[in-house]
Amino acid sequence: MELTEKLSELKTEEKTFQINSFLNKARSIEINKLKIYKNKIYVYVVENSIKVYNCNTFKEISNLKLPFNREVDELIVQREFIKVEILENGIVLILADKKLYFYEIVLKENKLKYLKYLSEVHHFCYLEKKKEIFILTESKLVGDYYGMAKSDLLGNIIFRNKENQPKIYYEFKSPKKVSELTLFSLGCSKTPIHSSQFDSFNNDKYIINICGNTDNYYYYNNLGPREEHYNISIYNSDNLKEI
Repeated sequence: MELTEKLSELKTEEKTFQINSFLNKARSIEINKLKIYKNKIYVYVVENSIKVYNCNTFKEISNLKLPFNREVDELIVQREFIKVEILENGIVLILADKKLYFYEIVLKENKLKYLKYLSEVHHFCYLEKKKEIFILTESKLVGDYYGMAKSDLLGNIIFRNKENQPKIYYEFKSPKKVSELTLFSLGCSKTPIHSSQFDSFNNDKYIINICGNTDNYYYYNNLGPREEHYNISIYNSDNLKEI
C-alpha cells in the first residue's frame, strides 16, 4: 500500500490549545529579553519587571519587580538605557549608572535578593558557553587599549587587562538620579541616537562590538539623508585583545 493511501485511512483527532496567559506588547521594545531555563520562561519587560512563566502551561509563576526605576522627569518621556541579563543559575544582572548589580531570583518570596555590584562597568555581555561575564570598564580609550575584564557567574573577577578595575562592593548603593547626560539615546530629532552593543559569537571564541550613532535631524526636516557613523570591533574572548 502506498504512503498516500495509508495517510488517507488515518483517523483525524481534533485537539484544542488553551491559552492561560499572554503578553500584550504594543511596541517591539517592551519585551527586551526572553530566556528558558529548567521548564521556566523568564521574560524581562521594560515595564520594570521580570515575569516568570511555567514552560508547559504558560501560567505566570512570579512577577519580579526591578529594584529601581530608571525614568527621567515627566517633561521628557524617556528611560535611561539599562541592560538586564538572566542567567541559568538564578542570577539577574542589571547594568545602570556604571554599576553592574547582581541579584538572586527568589521565586518562593517573589523577589530579587541583592548580592553585590561591580563599579565602573560601562557595558557587559554574557558568554553563555564559557559561563563568564565580559565587562567593559572604560567608555573612552585610555592608553593603547580599552579597559576590559571578565568575571564568573557570581561576579568574582577572573581576568582583567588593566589593574584595579573593576571593584566589588557588597553594600548596596542606589544608582544616581537619571540625567539627560547619562542616556544612551534621546527621543529628539536634533540629538543623535547613539548605540553600542557587545555580543559573543563562534561559541564565545570572539566578542564583537558594534557602536556608532545615527543623526536624523536633516532627514526629519527633509533637508537630506540620515547621517550614520558605525564601527565594528572584534576581540579575543580569552585575552580580550582586539583582533
